[in-house]
Amino acid sequence: MITRDRRAFKRVRRKFTVRYKRHGSDDPHGGAAVSENISLGGVYFTSFEKFEIGQLIDCSITMPKVKDEGKWIARVVRCEDADDRAVKTYGVAVEFVKAFGSSEKDLKKILSNSR
Repeated sequence: MITRDRRAFKRVRRKFTVRYKRHGSDDPHGGAAVSENISLGGVYFTSFEKFEIGQLIDCSITMPKVKDEGKWIARVVRCEDADDRAVKTYGVAVEFVKAFGSSEKDLKKILSNSR
């Protein structure tokens, strides 16, 4: 069967806390969101901040039963208006570019338990 889905990784609907800021920014806070779905290749979340396609962000994800947050540099691949909300928000899809520490291994373990 031929499908239009060209994703390299299966997406899983899981709610994780996602903290993000523009890569290289001195902003100590950035923003926070809850993931809509996640895979080994990236994450989709809703943000109050609009991002440009191709922009790099520093992304931290809190995962259950993992001591440290997962940390990645991620690239924005989609940023669209989320018109169904009362406050202006954006649906943001990012692909993970670089993982730090055991982030990738920890995420893989958690996602393999989600099936």
